[in-house]
Amino acid sequence: RTSGFGTSTIQGVAYGNNMFVAVGYEGKLATSTDGITWTQRTSSFGTTHIFGVTYGNNMFVAVGADGKLATSTDGITWTQRTSGFGTSTIQGVAYGNNNMFVAVGADGKLATLS
Repeated sequence: RTSGFGTSTIQGVAYGNNMFVAVGYEGKLATSTDGITWTQRTSSFGTTHIFGVTYGNNMFVAVGADGKLATSTDGITWTQRTSGFGTSTIQGVAYGNNNMFVAVGADGKLATLS
């Protein structure tokens, strides 16, 4: 398969709303409806590494370096949000009980989003 990431590292993938979303280094983000054909998208992270992505409650959440966090309802259009991590890296994000997202990262930081 061709991801469109070139030699950049792919850090994570999530599925929701009939869409796969893959994220990685240099702010790269790609989507696919079938897991075979991938389209590069503008992530709103610039060239900042994206370390994780998840889907829940009709929303994708992507997290990365410099405390960046972005959301998208369709996986294509992304909006930067305030994370509460400051400039600390956000390493991962998960969705679960009570319609809650939990983000974790550097410096022992943990935050919830609902």
